[in-house]
Amino acid sequence: MKTNYLIYILFIVSFYQGFSQQIERVEIDGKIRTEKGEELEGIHIYNISSQQGTVTNPQGKFIMAVAENDRLQVTSL
Repeated sequence: MKTNYLIYILFIVSFYQGFSQQIERVEIDGKIRTEKGEELEGIHIYNISSQQGTVTNPQGKFIMAVAENDRLQVTSL
C-alpha cells in the first residue's frame, strides 16, 4: 500500500513539474546599424527559438520578445 502512495505522489510531482517550465520572454527594442547609404527599412529579424519575427522601420528600429539563450537571425535583401 505504501508503494502505491509513493508512486502516486511521484506522478503528481512530475506532472506539475512538466507544466511549470514556461519560458519567460521580455520585450526588447533594438536598432540595426549599417554602412552609410544602405537601406535600414525592411530588414528581417527572426527569433529562431520562438519562431517569431519582425521587420525594421525606416530608422532601423525594431521590437521583439526574447528569452535568455534565444537565437536571432538577421537577413536583408
